[in-house]
Amino acid sequence: MLTEVERDQLTGGYPYQLEKVGGGFQGCHWRLKCRGGTYFVKAQQEGSYDTGAFVKEPMVYGQLLPAMGYHIGEKRLWPRLYFARKGLLVLEDLAAGGWVLEETFGTEHVKASLSALADFHASSMLLDDAVPVSENFRDALLETYFTPPALRTWEAFKRTARKIYTKYFPCRKWEEALRMMDETPEMVRPSTKFRNCVCHGDPWPNNIFFKYTNGVPVKACFVDFAQVRYCLPASDVLLFLRLLQVDDIDGYLLFYHSCLAANVPSFTLKEFLDSCVEMNPFALCVAPLYVYLTRLPQVVIERISKSPEEFMEFAMGKDAPALEAMEEDQRYRSSVIRTFKELLDFASKDKTDEDKLLIRK
Repeated sequence: MLTEVERDQLTGGYPYQLEKVGGGFQGCHWRLKCRGGTYFVKAQQEGSYDTGAFVKEPMVYGQLLPAMGYHIGEKRLWPRLYFARKGLLVLEDLAAGGWVLEETFGTEHVKASLSALADFHASSMLLDDAVPVSENFRDALLETYFTPPALRTWEAFKRTARKIYTKYFPCRKWEEALRMMDETPEMVRPSTKFRNCVCHGDPWPNNIFFKYTNGVPVKACFVDFAQVRYCLPASDVLLFLRLLQVDDIDGYLLFYHSCLAANVPSFTLKEFLDSCVEMNPFALCVAPLYVYLTRLPQVVIERISKSPEEFMEFAMGKDAPALEAMEEDQRYRSSVIRTFKELLDFASKDKTDEDKLLIRK
């Protein structure tokens, strides 16, 4: 956590209040209140599995995002940074500023998120026109999930996927779906055919805050940039839509592109849709992992998060708590099975030229 010197720098030496407000799977979150304002503190959990994310994220906030921000004017797409070092970030407290985290997304939430995502991607593309982003910000863009040591958790999840397919899809051939999952780490490499950009990498609902006007979400702001990577923008867009399990994917893709093209008209609709065809397998493969983890019943989350050691046992393949939850919780089971079925249906199809023209649900 903060050293005494760091606390004095933030608080000016005045009295302060430090309140724990939860955390993610590897970090602890705190709210620091003092005379100067309210701050959000994100700290690496002691004993947590070190993937390099807590080295990378301070570089993203301190170097990459300010360079991108020059190209988006007054738009707010991420919280302000006040202090950063390895294992620690002190950020603007979005909740104190009226931003809201939502559990349920309606159409306007999806559109606000896609509009902000388009601005985020556009700012990266515009920066890329000035300086080669992948070269000048190489350390901030290092892959921290689909490379060792975190890659071990993906390998563990593939073993869980085999158990789920065996139990819930006994009459289907699912070997091709697992083969696609084997290839997933290669799918997030920069494309040699289409335009790349800085991607958020972790666009699930808990990483998106909203500002409202007259009860309507009109702005979205992103947090948690530990999985930022340089690849196709379609990776963010399709994963986001797959996680929400929306019905009108094609319509939302067109909406996203219209927002992006307002800032980067050279990125044509054809190029974007072609890149979506290339990245659709990635979104279909990764969505089951997100749903499997993030929609766990709260009682199970509390059980596996008692300590970093217990969570890592779960992440490394001790999957009994989740598999038991699938048997006992119909809502959780349905959500997980839906994403596995979408991947299986896609992997089982004969990929004709007509099939490749559209992104199917």
